[in-house]
Parts: sequence; structure tokens; C-alpha cells
Amino acid sequence: MYVRLLIAFFIGIALSIFLNLPPLPFLVGTIALFAIAAAFEHFASLRQKNKFELGVSLVLFIALVGAGISITSLHKAIEYQNHFSRKYLEGSQLVVRITEPPSIRPNSVKLIAQVEKLKVAENQYSVSGKLMVYLPIDSKATALKYGDALWLTSMIKETEMPANPHEFNYRQYISFKNIYHQTYAYPQQWKLVDTGEGNPLLQLVFSLRDKCQSVFSYWLNTSSSALVSSLVIGNRDMLNDDMVKAYAATGTIHILSVSGLHVGIVYGIFHWIFGFLGNTVKAKRLRLALILLLLWIYAGLSGLSPSALRATVMFSFVLIGRNLERPVNTFNSLAASAFFLLVIDPYLIMDIGFQLSYLAVAGILLLYPKVEKLLYFEWKPVKWVWQSIVLSITATVATLPLTIYYFHQIPLLSIPANLIVVPASFVLLILGVVLLVFSPIYILSFYVAIMINYLVRAMNWCIAWFSQQPDAVYGGIHYSFGQVLALFAAIAFGVAFLYFWRPKWLLLSLSCACVLLLLLIEADLRQLRQQQLTVYAMEKRTAIDFAIGKTNWLLTDQSIDPNDNEAQRHLMPNIWYMDLEAPYETCRDEKCRYIRKPFFRKNEYLQFGNLRMVVLSEWKKKISPAHPLKVEYLVLTNNVSVKIKDLSRLYDFKMLIIDRSNTKNRADKWEEECKGLKLKCHNNWTAGAFIADLNPSIKLQ
Repeated sequence: MYVRLLIAFFIGIALSIFLNLPPLPFLVGTIALFAIAAAFEHFASLRQKNKFELGVSLVLFIALVGAGISITSLHKAIEYQNHFSRKYLEGSQLVVRITEPPSIRPNSVKLIAQVEKLKVAENQYSVSGKLMVYLPIDSKATALKYGDALWLTSMIKETEMPANPHEFNYRQYISFKNIYHQTYAYPQQWKLVDTGEGNPLLQLVFSLRDKCQSVFSYWLNTSSSALVSSLVIGNRDMLNDDMVKAYAATGTIHILSVSGLHVGIVYGIFHWIFGFLGNTVKAKRLRLALILLLLWIYAGLSGLSPSALRATVMFSFVLIGRNLERPVNTFNSLAASAFFLLVIDPYLIMDIGFQLSYLAVAGILLLYPKVEKLLYFEWKPVKWVWQSIVLSITATVATLPLTIYYFHQIPLLSIPANLIVVPASFVLLILGVVLLVFSPIYILSFYVAIMINYLVRAMNWCIAWFSQQPDAVYGGIHYSFGQVLALFAAIAFGVAFLYFWRPKWLLLSLSCACVLLLLLIEADLRQLRQQQLTVYAMEKRTAIDFAIGKTNWLLTDQSIDPNDNEAQRHLMPNIWYMDLEAPYETCRDEKCRYIRKPFFRKNEYLQFGNLRMVVLSEWKKKISPAHPLKVEYLVLTNNVSVKIKDLSRLYDFKMLIIDRSNTKNRADKWEEECKGLKLKCHNNWTAGAFIADLNPSIKLQ
């Protein structure tokens, strides 16, 4: 029942998010429909209820769709009349209050803050809305806590749209958290004006979290402290990028976030601790209350992440149901927990962790009992290994469509890696809790810390070894939304066939697989016909890509590692989308390969087939020729010292392109010069990457 209600609510949330529907009409309609259903349930006879059961179900379904639309639309803070962006002007001053524990990064401190007051000239307003604040890292910034209030005079701006094709849309991502603006405040642009005024309960929880972090930092080495902090209290600030990449490549990154595994272990520990209370009715209720309280405190310590919330809410529903001595349907508990969380924050539906978490649990519940029965082992160690393999396979199959869609890769060694990491993380979690509880006892904490350090070192070594294997990851996969839906439908109908053994489910699964195959063929044919020039928007770098079919030539001012963070963020998503082969790379660095056909380059002059370009990184005054050299595009890079009017005497270009290897100020000045000379200009700082279809002009020689 709850699953059907949840589907209707899902549909309403999705409609509101993607169609931006107004809340009032749907709110009125929803209340009216619920009133009709309630009146019918109260006044109708049993015969009438049976006769119109389908109609009432349809009314409730539509009402829940309307409820999803209404709640989601009302949750959108930027639509509120008192949102600070409606009154903000350049030069305004803000009072903001920190609503989450600050995130300390290598070069900055990131804060999520609620805007409380806005001062424009001599007028002061009480306002609302969230703001992302970045501060340069110093002793004042790192000392900030949840509940502190700051006075800001820095410039507020909207978060930027993706600058490159198919790049991760960070603006959309944080808009789902009701954050639409950000600011970078230098030390002279902010000051602390108030402390300790947040929610007292959250203050207590976050204070406990800081104390736990202090214990780990005191007793453990840096890498162990980072991993155990992430594992036990969900603090991932100390994890370095290489460690996260290694765990992601082996499909074990789930242990770095507090989830159902961690909550289940903590529940088991607390259930054992409170076992002395006995099994009377009063004792069971007292144990339930204590365990639920401690589980929610643990969820708070984890930063209230979606995976921790999902697990804690689900455990709460299941435990309460059992205590009432009623049969508990796990799927209903799962659906009820999702419904509960989405009523509070409907935008959680767009959270990747939330989606993966629920799909993994649903997949395990559906597939594990069927697959585990395929083989039977009497010897317990072998049986445990088989059960662990099945658990990993079922979770992987359920989350496969989303893994491909969001991460563009499939970890091929996730099963053997999880066989090592999951038991090790179980032990680490228990040792971490023991270290926290007994930290005042020096001798015990000393030996526990030694065990943790050795175990973390061994686990990290294993993960590093797995991640360095040549076939550890099958990457570079790009599925469209339609292809992911087809894959998901094929898996879902396949699961239905396993359960009901009816030919129609197998037929539907195979049909969806055929649709997926056709979509992949269509995409492949389109990619074989593509001819595209891309000048990427990469700060302090030049990257120009020429793609013909699935072959590409990449011109750079420095060699680019595809695994580099900047390349992964700005460059690789488009290469994956176009399904391009490893690029032939050419650059000024002698280590880079120099490809002549169909690519030719000499100094600043560049020819690709019959497409002619000039890429300027240096400028020497030249005598103006009788006839300017005709080129398609002229690209300015690396803050070359030149005036546009001088360029126009030498080159007859159709488009001037300014990439982000130039500073923004210089790029803006060039753009203004172009406007004065009535020349076409593309500024990567303001317009993002330059993309041109080469079909009309390119002929490979």
C-alpha cells in the first residue's frame, strides 16, 4: 500500500521540480480530493465502498500527486516574497547565521548560512534564504561553529551554470538544497557578530561530533583519523582526493558514508548493551526508547546525511512496529521512511545518495532471497563468503543504471574488494566506538588506536592495489536519461519474472532490452557522423578539441592527465558523451605527441582539414600585410599582450574566442573592444565553452 502511495507522491514531486508548477491551485485541489475521499469513506455503505473502490483509489492517487506538487512548490525558498535576492543590491550588507558545521578545505572554509537581515543603504529588512559562503582559511575562519552569526559586506552572486558541455551542473545540484547564491568574503569583508544561537539540540549534537573528531585526531594518525571519522561520524572533510578516488574505483565508497550498514551495527551494539533491562513489556519499551534516541543522536553526529536519515528512519519504523507486536512488511517500512523524509524535504528525491541508498536496499530485499538460494553451503565460512558475494551483486545490479548515469563507470572489482572492506569496516566501526567510549582510559585507548592504525593501513593498501589493476574500472560510459530508463525497466521486469515466472514479464524485460539496444545504436550512428570543434572553459588552461566521428585531436598548452580533477570535471564529460577515443594530443610541451595529418600546426597557425585557425599565446608586432590572412577562428590565450584593432589588421577572422587561460578582467576588456569594432566575440568567462559544428566546412585531406 505504502509503495503505491509513494509512487503517486514521487510523480507529484517530479512534476513540480521539472515543470515549476504553482502551489496554490494544486493545494486547493488536493485538499478538496482528500475531503471527498474522507466523506465517502465515512458516509458510504460497505456495498458502495466495494463498488467504487477503484474510483476512490484513483481519487487518492491524484490527490497524492497534487500533494507532491504542492509540498515541493511550497518548499522552493527563492519564490518567497522575503527572499533576500528580491531586495539585494550591489553594496548591500548581510547578517547570516551558520546552519551546518563548517567544512574546512585545503584553501578555504565553506559555510552554509541562513540570511537573517539585509541592509540596503539606510534601510534594514528581515529576510530569508540560504547562502553559501567561502572564507579564506585562517584561525578566525576555522574557529567558526554552528549557530554563529556573521556580518558580510562581500559581493553576492548567483552560482554559475556549467561552463562546458555535459559538465556536472553544480548550480542545479545546490538549488535542490535551496541554495541559489554564493559569496567569497575576504577577512576584511566579514566579522563575527553573535555566537551560540542555533537550535540547542543540534548545537549539542554538533558539539559531540567535534569532540569525537578531537578524540580521533588525538589518538590516530592522519589517514586513520580521516577514514575512521568518515566511517563513524560521517565527516569526510579530512579525506584526500586520492583516497576517495581509490574507494570509488573499487566500488567500496559506500563505507565512507554513514548508511544502513553502520546504523545496523550501532543498533546491534546498543541492543546488546541494554540487554540487561530484561524482556518485560516495560523493559522492551524502555530499551526501544533508549535505542531510538541514541540512533537519532548517531544520525545527528553523521551530519544528518540522506543515507543516515534513510537508515535511521527505516530502523525506527521497523522497531516501533515490532514493539507493537504487529507484522512488519519491510517494503512498507522502506516506503514509509521515504515518504516521511520527502514530506520534510521533497528535494531529497534528487539527492544521489538518497536514490542509490533506497535502490540498493530495495534490490537487496527483492533479489537476495532468490539468488542466495541458488547455492547451498554447510560450512559457515564458505556460506558467509557466498552470502557476501550475493549481497554485493544484488546491490550492484539494483544501482547499476544510476551508477552509469551519474559516475560513467562500472567498478569491475567491487565484489572481491567488498569481501575485504565490509568486514574490515565492521571491525573499524566497533573499534572506533570503543575508542570514543574509553578515550579517558589511556592504556586501553593506546592499544585500540594501534589496532585501528594497522587495520586502516592494511585496508587502504588493499584498496590501492585493487584500484591500480588495469581492468579495475570500466569507464567512459555515457547513457542518456532515456537509455537509463530502458535499462532500469529491463532490470525491473527481469526481477518481476524471477518472482512470478510469468512469460509476460520476461517479454517486457526483453522488449526494454531491445529498446535500449536501439537507443545505443542510434547514439552510435550519431556519434559516427559528428564533427565538432570545442574550445573548453578551463581556468588557467587552454584546451581545444577537434572531433571527427569518434576520433579527436586535443590541442593544449600543457599535457592533460584524463584522471586529473580539472580534466574529470571540465573535459572528460564531453569526451564520454561523444564516445571519443583517447585523443591524439599536441601541445607546446616537447613530451606531447605532434600529429600531422589531418592536423597541421606551425607556431600560431593551425589547420585541421580545410579549417584554418590562429591560436595566439605570444604577440610580436608585425608589418600589416596588403590583405589580412583569412581564418575561421582566432583564439586568444595566456594573457597575450595585444590589442584587438592590431589583430584585425593582420587577420580576417569570423569569430574571436577568448579562453579562460586569460584573466577575467583582460577577457572582459577584449570583449568591450570587439563590441566597439563590431567584431564577433565569444568570451569563455561569460558564455562558457565555444562549440561549433564543423559539418559545413571541414574536409579531411
